[in-house]
Amino acid sequence: MPTAVLSTLYRETDRGVSNKSLQDKLLCHCRKSFLSSFKSGAKYAVGQAFANSYTSTEREQLRQLLISPNIFISKSAAFSTKYLDIYDKYVLPATEGNVDVARRWHNSQMAFWQTQLNFATWCATTGCGVSVRDHINGRYDFAPESVQLSKSTFRFHVYYQTRRILHQMSAALLTDESWNAFNNAYNHTAYQTICNEFGADPQRSDWKTTSGTAAGQWPWLLL
Repeated sequence: MPTAVLSTLYRETDRGVSNKSLQDKLLCHCRKSFLSSFKSGAKYAVGQAFANSYTSTEREQLRQLLISPNIFISKSAAFSTKYLDIYDKYVLPATEGNVDVARRWHNSQMAFWQTQLNFATWCATTGCGVSVRDHINGRYDFAPESVQLSKSTFRFHVYYQTRRILHQMSAALLTDESWNAFNNAYNHTAYQTICNEFGADPQRSDWKTTSGTAAGQWPWLLL
């Protein structure tokens, strides 16, 4: 979690505490949270968030936790913020039998915004060992006094890393004029580089959303 990013984040708040002090506190807690919550031998199901076990209401709650979080800077002190809702247009529009779109779906999966967001979310969660149940919505029984601070750290991590991966791929965002749900330009070389970093095969990995009760509603997460 780069210091420059945290500095920008906290510059928007007026808490009477220096940016440097806030950065040091959150960076230190981030390290402790990752180490304390690591579960040797833990097994997780990888797939769309809450694909078969959770209601649409619970999926919406998770979405709000990521885009409208309460950022805790101590065990009790927090401020609210609002990020760009990158999940707003996740569902693909109807194609009405468009052959070109269907062909691209099978032959050029990464051209789709939905697939790009799936990949970026996978990197930020599964690729980093971050789980919905143990981290984003974790109970933190091992450190109940800092549960909100721990959750806040991981929720920020997921959103920030997702945006960072999309930025590395030069993928247009929803607010960009060039954004296209079916053919969203991206940097192919950057995608391959990121795949290598996370140990994924860029030629064989399939990031498309194709099944589950949440199909077309939420990107992939580590459950």
